[in-house]
Amino acid sequence: MAKLTTTNFESGEVTDRAATNTKFSAVQTATQTINEENVRSEGIDKRQLSAHAYSSGRMEPIVHFDVANNLNSGAIVSSTYSGQNGSQEFELNGGANPDLVIDFTGLPGGHLAIASGDLIRIHYSICLSTQSDGFFFSAGDEDAAKDGNPADGIGLVVFPTWKLTGGGTPQVLPNELDLMNNYGPSAGQTFNNSNARTESMSFISMEGANPGSSRTGISCERVVHGTWSHVATQAYTVYELRLYGRGPMVYQGDRQLYVPTWGADRYHPDYMRIPWVGSTFDFTMSNGQLGIIVMRGES
Repeated sequence: MAKLTTTNFESGEVTDRAATNTKFSAVQTATQTINEENVRSEGIDKRQLSAHAYSSGRMEPIVHFDVANNLNSGAIVSSTYSGQNGSQEFELNGGANPDLVIDFTGLPGGHLAIASGDLIRIHYSICLSTQSDGFFFSAGDEDAAKDGNPADGIGLVVFPTWKLTGGGTPQVLPNELDLMNNYGPSAGQTFNNSNARTESMSFISMEGANPGSSRTGISCERVVHGTWSHVATQAYTVYELRLYGRGPMVYQGDRQLYVPTWGADRYHPDYMRIPWVGSTFDFTMSNGQLGIIVMRGES
């Protein structure tokens, strides 16, 4: 806000032309220009009064807001991902005609412009509908040979990614655990207080039971929700936002997201019997949503 230095007229004083001109001069020579920029924290200005639209500008303090879902003509689109063993990621509801993807190429400049200091929030949900190994049971089987073999948390990992160049490839979000990096089997990534962040990642457990059965059935119907909040430390030009999955993976006691050799070692049929048949899994993912909001850091 501009700073004015003047003196007051006191009661009983006689004003003259010189004193009045002095006060007008103080306004004219204010130490800062009075405009819509330096009064926006103190009052109403053109940022609040001007019309804004996401297609042509921004609505202060919102830079951009968008959401996508996997509906096709009003019906939920389910996608099956076959032959998965957790050693590599797979695109959720993507492919040639993606329907669970936010595309920013239609914005001015052909991308979403994020400035340093902006607040980014990404939120999503997705449903694991079925998995192929109908006799799967995460805690092992009933055989006595499994005694002393602790159960692992076994499930499917879901995480958001973005494209930062028009023709580039999706990459994990800043400082997040790199689940786009292929590894395994018999390998994993440790995460703890000193390693990469994992709060954008969601874990859909494959534990449970079919009606009338002590084992996990083919029908899962597990919905997971995830969110990511970040204050940008640099400018980003984002072209696309989409979800990826990876699994099955296990969470072991030594704080590792691990891809084992299924059907071997502790997952041998004499111990945990995972998978019950074959060496890979098929996942069917059902209804999902993906959203992002970016807010200007200087607002």
